Amino acid sequence: MSHIADEPIMMGIKTAIGHIMEEIGKATLVAVSKKRSVISIKEAYSTGIRDFGESYLQEALPKIEALKDLDITWHFIGNLQKNKVKKVVEHFDVIQSVNSIALAEEIDKRAEENKKIMDVMVEIYLGDEDPKTGAALDDARQIIDRIKELANIKLIGIMMMTPSIDIEKRRKYFREAKMFYDD
Repeated sequence: MSHIADEPIMMGIKTAIGHIMEEIGKATLVAVSKKRSVISIKEAYSTGIRDFGESYLQEALPKIEALKDLDITWHFIGNLQKNKVKKVVEHFDVIQSVNSIALAEEIDKRAEENKKIMDVMVEIYLGDEDPKTGAALDDARQIIDRIKELANIKLIGIMMMTPSIDIEKRRKYFREAKMFYDD
């Protein structure tokens, strides 16, 4: 058995989640399973983790198929290209990386074709560096407003990437994201 189920590691994760929830409220732990094996995902599942995030569609599809009998919520967390939206909508439960109105509209169209309501998060970027992905706050507000008008996607939150800095310095970004979402 690998270190995933080690009690000290799980206790550390639970403590960190507790601190986040004290500071910003509800949070869901999504285990990033990209580049991990089906066996590793099963091991994480055995510890109580039910939400898994994948960034690469081609890598994710065999895992989703192999684990279809488990109660897993699959999150697409990578940069989503419009030509992959159809497959992502078919196989994932949540898309965390909506960063444009055009992408939201394509997801809505594909969700309608699949007769489902697709849970989505708008990916925002906070920080001074040039973002690789994610929308600036002004753009994110427009994306959110458009999502609210669409019938087949449901905004369930925001996803953000913080700059690569000390965890204590990152707290201000979490607070800023929370204030943005609550606004």
